[in-house]
Amino acid sequence: MVGADLASTAWTARAGGGHDLITAVMTVHYLSPAAIHALYAAAREALAPGGVLVVADLMPDDGLPGLMRVLDPGPGEAAAELAWARWWSELSAVPEIGGLMDARAALFRDRPPAGFTAGLSWHAAAARTAGFGEAGALWREGRHAALAACR
Repeated sequence: MVGADLASTAWTARAGGGHDLITAVMTVHYLSPAAIHALYAAAREALAPGGVLVVADLMPDDGLPGLMRVLDPGPGEAAAELAWARWWSELSAVPEIGGLMDARAALFRDRPPAGFTAGLSWHAAAARTAGFGEAGALWREGRHAALAACR
């Protein structure tokens, strides 16, 4: 496991190469489109032949825009915000990960989300542009999805 700032491709020097699996969970919505393209290209280089990149994040289904809008909580929607805040609060109460929570807070302190949320088809196309042979949906739950891209 390598903790890294995915806004820069410098993580590949720490991670090395030849990996069978690289995952990024709920992180790409903090990145610009150019940074996502760079991340996918760097991940491809860090993977062994046959390796898989899995990215799970907000990736609405662009074939169902009306339904995705209904599923998208509006700003300040109490239920969604409370569930997210409660999850982080409960997680921060676990003593074994206190240091990780502090490191995460420091990393995101001055970094708001990029305001860019692309559909799964955009991410699949970006992965193919980065040189992945196959890319598509591994999992979906509402507006959230996991992209799998195979080298």
